This record gives sequence, C-alpha cells and structure tokens, in this order.
Amino acid sequence: MPEETEKERVVTAVRAVTEHYPQIAVSVDTTRASVAQAALEAGAHIINDVSGGQLDPDIARVVANSDCRILCNIGAHGSMARARQKQQIMSMALCAILMTNCLSKFAL
Repeated sequence: MPEETEKERVVTAVRAVTEHYPQIAVSVDTTRASVAQAALEAGAHIINDVSGGQLDPDIARVVANSDCRILCNIGAHGSMARARQKQQIMSMALCAILMTNCLSKFAL
C-alpha cells in the first residue's frame, strides 16, 4: 500500500481508539519510519516493526526519540513461518515478555 495511505489509515485508527479508550495501549505494526512517527504523534504507545529496521533503518531513531515504550521486532519480514532461527525465536520471546510488562501498565 502507498505510504501516505498507510499513514492516513493508521492515524485515523489510533486517534479513534485513544479518544474513546485512553486507558488502552495502542500498538501499530509498520516498517516505515514516517508511519511510526505519525502513529506516535497520534497517540500510539507501541511500534512493532517486523523487519527489525531492515526496510527503513530510520524507524529506530523515530522510536528512540519518542516516549514509545518498546520497538518490537517480532519474527522476520514476510511469513512468521520463517522465524525458525534461534535468534529470531529468542527475539520473539523477549518481545513477548517486554510487551506483557508494558501492557500491564495499561490494564483496565
């Protein structure tokens, strides 16, 4: 999908959720730094980049310069079925632990 389309859709969704449910942590999946930036500005709490910053290395800077709780790198770009290597499995486990910790702060 075109970058601007993704950004518009993400911002609209994040704003709707944060407006009606401010106590809920909002996570956005994107591989694009500009979309991550827009999502964070709209109120997102978590950015999940399945490429691990490989498709847009600037995404790490965007998250580092924000109040975002975590940048999750779950799996590999493409199919989760390819996440068989030890490093990827460990990354997924660590991310799950960190997300659980982060989301517990937003419990209802």
